[in-house]
Amino acid sequence: FSATQGTSFTGPVATFTDTAYPTNLASDFTATIAWGDGTTTPGTIAGGSGTFTVSGTHAYAVPGTFNLSVTIQDDAPGISAATVAAVANVVPILVVTGVPVSIPESSAFSGPVATFTAADPTKPASDFTATIAWGDGTTTPGTIAGSSGSFTVTGTHAYADEGSFPLGVTVTDTVSSVTGSASPTATVSELDNLAAGSPITFSATQGTSFSGPVATFTDSANPTNVASDFTATIAWGDGTTSVGTISGAGGTFTVSGTHTYTGSGTSGVTVTLADGPPGTDSAVAHATATVTATTPTTTPPTSPASPPQSGAGVATTRPSTTNGGALASTGASVLGSSLLGALLVLLGASLVVITRRRSRPS
Repeated sequence: FSATQGTSFTGPVATFTDTAYPTNLASDFTATIAWGDGTTTPGTIAGGSGTFTVSGTHAYAVPGTFNLSVTIQDDAPGISAATVAAVANVVPILVVTGVPVSIPESSAFSGPVATFTAADPTKPASDFTATIAWGDGTTTPGTIAGSSGSFTVTGTHAYADEGSFPLGVTVTDTVSSVTGSASPTATVSELDNLAAGSPITFSATQGTSFSGPVATFTDSANPTNVASDFTATIAWGDGTTSVGTISGAGGTFTVSGTHTYTGSGTSGVTVTLADGPPGTDSAVAHATATVTATTPTTTPPTSPASPPQSGAGVATTRPSTTNGGALASTGASVLGSSLLGALLVLLGASLVVITRRRSRPS
């Protein structure tokens, strides 16, 4: 049977027959296994009807060929026993050791990620293959170089963002199908260098929604970064904060927002652009909002219509908006005044006559 160095083997190692007593049970026997490396353990017996199998579990510390001795014994007071030889072919494992990777984000890495040794120093590098799982969802083939049982695995990769990424490097012996693996760590550092652009002054109207750009930023160290890698907040200067919308590429970005000012005047606006987690870089820009007051619209009050004037013997006429109407109204007023004066004269004359008649002696 075959086993792998350092890996637990479990399986059958020998078979036996009992031709004279086919009705005997497996539980009537005991078994021992000498594994050929100085270790002896009990075996597990299965079967019936005169045919039995002995199985066992063992791990070989070193590769090579091992001669086993398996003995089955009838339990007491039985004395029958049998021994069979077996051979274990233990293939060597690949001892793979990871090499840590350190690189800035968005930069192309090319270098070693692991080394490994093979028990057979005559094996060439072409007997092996390697794969590299970079920890960000990307897997690529590795390149193997070396000889005399000592080899190096190299790879090329670029990380879009900073962080810590566990790699998985797997090496396979294409002849024996033996594999080995290692899990080094790739530490990807921050590359962004954000800076605020020139201050922006924008105009808004009180009570009317403003929507537009409020700040610009540059990222000189990482021009390949994209707008979606950042977050923005806008403090509008009136106690209100909202999320900004980021656009742009190639190291230049614009933050826009929407807001309604309830008052007028000048407000200082603070805009913060930050690299998304786990990024740590950020920058702050300042803008000025000039808010124009809204002019209120007034409607003059409507005067109530004057009630018509009435009097004894006097006729009232609604004034006309034409010149003819104005003249007619004036004539009526003069006529009314003359009549009233004549009436008062007559009344006075009557009073005089009456007074004189009453004062005449009898």
